[in-house]
Amino acid sequence: MTSHGPGHEASHGAGDEGHEPHWSYEGADGPTHWGDLSASYRACATGRAQSPIDIDLSHADHAALPPLHAHYHATAATEIDNGHTIQDNVAPGDSIELGGTRYELEQLHVHQPSEHLLAGRRYPLELHLVHRAASGALLVVGVMVEEGGANPALGELIAHLPHRNAVEHLTIDPSPLLPTDRHYATYDGSLTTPPCTEGVTWVVLTSPIHASRAQLDRVARAVHDNARPVMPLAGRHVVTDVP
Repeated sequence: MTSHGPGHEASHGAGDEGHEPHWSYEGADGPTHWGDLSASYRACATGRAQSPIDIDLSHADHAALPPLHAHYHATAATEIDNGHTIQDNVAPGDSIELGGTRYELEQLHVHQPSEHLLAGRRYPLELHLVHRAASGALLVVGVMVEEGGANPALGELIAHLPHRNAVEHLTIDPSPLLPTDRHYATYDGSLTTPPCTEGVTWVVLTSPIHASRAQLDRVARAVHDNARPVMPLAGRHVVTDVP
């Protein structure tokens, strides 16, 4: 649930990755070296608005933020394994509305463990739902996943794991992947993978969804540690509507 192109959040095509240097989550081409691998990856090292971050709600700015309206339904999807994670590319039609702007859902993917932290806590999984406005602006919704009861919606999403070839003609409904409590924290950040492009609006929901231990283990077998370390806040403000 990550893009095949130069950044997980960016929804590029299957052939893009060959044009840029290999990167990974460990060793000489791991996160601390991404900025040195290519001129196009320099933001990974020099950017001042990088993601993920540790979201400390006690130090966030509290405000009456616009509600997150999800317009999701059962939709066609293709699932690919790109070597960094598993990504589900969805057909047009699903979207969210935030502050009067419509963002169309392009893809969803998982990071194991979570990339964002909530008050220093790292969750077993983090689901990213990647949206794009007509202007081209990216908005990524982050959903934390913690261990609990089995999650039927997540179960459908991971039913084909592990796999190496694209799984086509899937039908997924992202609606149950969002928690009932839609309070969130938002900040200006970046893609969490090379090229670490900034200008991404992050909306991280502060209530998690649940998955069983068996479901978490199934994802872990297919997607090894693919979480970028948290980045400095560097003067940015996190805003939340959590009471």
